[in-house]
Amino acid sequence: TTAALASAGQCPDLPSFRTDYVKSSFKSSLLLGFWHEQAFIDIAQVGASCPTLNATMAKDGTTIDMAFKVDYGKLPFTIIEEYFATNVTGYFIKQAEMPGAGFLKLPTTVVDVTLSSDGTQYETMTLYSCTTKLGLVVPELIFASRQRDFASADLAKLEDTARTQGVKWEESSLKSINWTACK
Repeated sequence: TTAALASAGQCPDLPSFRTDYVKSSFKSSLLLGFWHEQAFIDIAQVGASCPTLNATMAKDGTTIDMAFKVDYGKLPFTIIEEYFATNVTGYFIKQAEMPGAGFLKLPTTVVDVTLSSDGTQYETMTLYSCTTKLGLVVPELIFASRQRDFASADLAKLEDTARTQGVKWEESSLKSINWTACK
């Protein structure tokens, strides 16, 4: 099973977690824009709050740059995460845009997305990443939506889809965001 913190083993086959929709119809351009994380498992976010993502297309036209912002207490922190496209639809190699980042490449799959009613953007996304460092599995799971206020029943649907697709995690490891505590 996948835990919040690193555990011994190896990462699963990430592309196998994609829904049929992602496999056949995913379009990176529909991810562009502002997102609110609703729940996550991410060892790098210990002590952080109010996580958001702002996705833009890089100059190469295939890489997505996501400005990932969190607050550590009253201090905001932003880093650019680059999602490099692969030849597998909905499967990326994520890397932070910073010195030494080339050493940490994080395979990431889009597990699922939901299309807006007008078809112009995705309204929700579920991302699952995993890497193995020094024999330890380091997973990351993100449930995000365009809306800041997101019903717990809607989050439960995203979680159910991820589980149906084979993503495993301990419920106690998933941190839900209380957006009322954020600016």
